Amino acid sequence: RLGDLDALDRLVRSEILDWTWHTSRQAAGESCPLAAQGFVAGLATDVLVDAIAAAYAAEVLPDGLARRLSEPFTNCGIGVRVDPLEGTPEQTAAVLGQLAALTAGQRHNLRGTVDRLRSQSAKWAPAMHDASWAIHLSGRARVAAAAQLVGTMAFADAGFTGKDGAYGVWNAVAGVIAASVVADLLPEDSAAILRAPWDAAGIAET
Repeated sequence: RLGDLDALDRLVRSEILDWTWHTSRQAAGESCPLAAQGFVAGLATDVLVDAIAAAYAAEVLPDGLARRLSEPFTNCGIGVRVDPLEGTPEQTAAVLGQLAALTAGQRHNLRGTVDRLRSQSAKWAPAMHDASWAIHLSGRARVAAAAQLVGTMAFADAGFTGKDGAYGVWNAVAGVIAASVVADLLPEDSAAILRAPWDAAGIAET
């Protein structure tokens, strides 16, 4: 598990729910304008953060604590109504679908391809930077983040392990997902680098 509950709180409260914050006008003598949530928005955010934290740390929380933390949210009867991939490019949805449906043989091929291409890994970071910059400039950060989060679930569903992630398979998959989000903007050389493990393993052809 990467990160801690404080980081998760900041992610939900300040980034995902940034639209609930309002910035006041900068007064004379202030170094920067102040941002604050309204009372109701703050309470709603607390409910969401507690429920998300309960799910995130359920394996290590004392018995019953996760249920108590998530109870205010579950009692609202809201459920999950939002499609996390709403607005996702077709190419990204295709990559995620291919990832979740990988066979044991395809997983083996991808692991082997990642190993064979390891000597070229220095090219990956600049290519990923290009993709991240294109995502930012095109205003697709939320779409890209949702795709990466769904990708982590598809990664596990496909049968990959934490060891696979540590040995570079997740980096390869994350690069393919990022490249797919900005396939219409990413330079061809950067796209080719990010897609190299996927294409070399023959996954896109299946």
